[in-house]
Amino acid sequence: MKKYKAVIFDMDGTLVNTYEGIFNSYTYAARQMGLTLPDDALVGAAIGAPLSEVFATKFGLDEGSVRIAVDHYRHYYSENGFKEVEMYDGISQLLTYLKNNGYKLAIATLKREDFAHDIVKILNIGKFFDVIYGIDDNDKLSKSDIINKCLDTLSITPDTALYIGDSLYDALGAAQSGLDFAGVTYGFGFKNERDIEAYRHCMCLDDPRDLIDRIEKQL
Repeated sequence: MKKYKAVIFDMDGTLVNTYEGIFNSYTYAARQMGLTLPDDALVGAAIGAPLSEVFATKFGLDEGSVRIAVDHYRHYYSENGFKEVEMYDGISQLLTYLKNNGYKLAIATLKREDFAHDIVKILNIGKFFDVIYGIDDNDKLSKSDIINKCLDTLSITPDTALYIGDSLYDALGAAQSGLDFAGVTYGFGFKNERDIEAYRHCMCLDDPRDLIDRIEKQL
């Protein structure tokens, strides 16, 4: 494994298990819109995707209804959903190791940026991160756009950073920004290494602490 200066993380399904809050937010929005309530299969497939895309493709809403549904989702999430979260086993050890060894750390998520900051505060992991970026209210930024913002703020080039995520959106965003990509199988998207092999990547992580092992082996 080559030497990196920075490690950039996706949030949902990579750093933290946010399933309960996301499921309840989709359920609330669907109920407010008079839609069929989502099941685990729909929500599991939706995590990591832009909200507007999910409501358009999974719920079949038109553009105007999508905006209303997104507002309902965010209303519940801002009141309750962001609190319904837990950190994956091994993340605390990984963040501590990376920080102690001089890596710059960042979060690039398709979650709204203020929600990302709220979750980081709840879990008391803000001390590890140099920068946290997400989408704004307009939902116009892609995963690659957000990764690029991290690179600019950290003043590093794409070839010196590793992006870690659990979904195709993460893999594609990393590729578009020119970063090496590490796919995780413990989150919501990829379930095994075969899933990750469909995308440009440099490693598969079944446990967050696997990255520590990779780094230690090159020392």
